[in-house]
Amino acid sequence: MKRRNIPNFIFPLVGLIGLLNYIPVFYVPEVLNIFYVDYKLVILSLSLSLLILIILTATKRKWGWIVLVVYCFVLVFSKQIREFDNQFVIYFNEGKNVSEFSTPILGYKLELPNQKMNDISFNRLFKYNIAFGTYDALVFQKNHQLTKNSFEEDYSLAKNYNNDWWLLRKGD
Repeated sequence: MKRRNIPNFIFPLVGLIGLLNYIPVFYVPEVLNIFYVDYKLVILSLSLSLLILIILTATKRKWGWIVLVVYCFVLVFSKQIREFDNQFVIYFNEGKNVSEFSTPILGYKLELPNQKMNDISFNRLFKYNIAFGTYDALVFQKNHQLTKNSFEEDYSLAKNYNNDWWLLRKGD
C-alpha cells in the first residue's frame, strides 16, 4: 500500500466530525441536529474507520495516533460525558420559558408533549442514545415531585437532577 502525505489537520477534522455530538455547538441548524440524532452510530463508526484508514495510509502518523487515542477515550467514557452534557443542557435552559427550550448539544432530539405518550407526563423531553426502540431522555416537568420509588419496579427513572429535571431510560 502506497503511503500518502496527508495534512495534519485532516486527523482532528475527522475526529471532530465523529465526536461532534458530545461537544456543545451553539446556533446549530435543526437539520444538522436531526442528522446527528438519526445517524449517530453511522457517523461514529464511519469516522473511526476513516481515521484508522487514514492512519494506515499516511506518512506522518503522529497526529493520527493522538486523535485516535482521544477518539477512543471519548467513546469509552461517553456515559460520563453524557452526564456533563445533561447538566449543560439543564444549565443552558435554566430560566427560559418552556417554549424557548433548545439544546446546544447535537444528537438531542427535542420532543413536545403528546397525547400518544401516556406512559409519562412532561413539558419537554430531550431524547438521546436512541437505538432499537430504546432511548435515554432528559425530561423537564415543572415540579415533578418524583423520587426513585415513583416508578414501582420500573427502572425508567434513572436520575433525579432537581425538582424540574430528571433522566429517563426507556426500553422496549
